[in-house]
Amino acid sequence: MISADARLESQREASAAHHDAYLMKPLRLAILLDSLKQLLDLRWIYDKQDQRAPISFSLSELSSEQIPSQSHLVRLGQLGAIGHVRGILSQLDEIGAAQPSTGPTLAYLRRLAEDCDLDGYKDTIKALVFHVV
Repeated sequence: MISADARLESQREASAAHHDAYLMKPLRLAILLDSLKQLLDLRWIYDKQDQRAPISFSLSELSSEQIPSQSHLVRLGQLGAIGHVRGILSQLDEIGAAQPSTGPTLAYLRRLAEDCDLDGYKDTIKALVFHVV
């Protein structure tokens, strides 16, 4: 079961008898895959060709034109705080249309959101906010 339920740990444990596993949102893909592996006794086989190459991203190399506006960063931060990945992706599309020069930054944020790396996403948004200030 995947839930955003913030009940106390003891309450979650009581309901755990009805589920094989219990994961909290925001969902982390690695934890979900590990749970599936354990529950289904799987062995993951990875195709080397399917592995996505890392995107290089250096905050110090960004010009001010490559960073979304402060209001956009605030909205992206709000979406990240609630783990709304589809909302993030939609907002990134809107920003890209309004500020095409932010493309490299948006591509990096998109990769983090698509990979459900919300901790990395939120850290990057915070760094961008401080970089703009």
